[in-house]
Amino acid sequence: MHLSPADTEKLLLAVAFAYKVSDQPQHAIEYFRRFLAQTDAHQATMTMKWKRRREIAQSDLVALETQVESTHGFVSNTSN
Repeated sequence: MHLSPADTEKLLLAVAFAYKVSDQPQHAIEYFRRFLAQTDAHQATMTMKWKRRREIAQSDLVALETQVESTHGFVSNTSN
């Protein structure tokens, strides 16, 4: 099964929120970051609804990073 970019974005955001509400901030942070990275390239063509969702995701990401700052560490690995 192949997901369209829009479906991938919806999935990433849904997973991020699921981890957030299940009190798993480290995983929520990962998926919020993935969602923001995936949507970064086409912000100019987004609908207002998705621009707002992106703003909320960014806000949630900052709040979660602040929350776990004293108890978690982050390692970032990017590869192709």
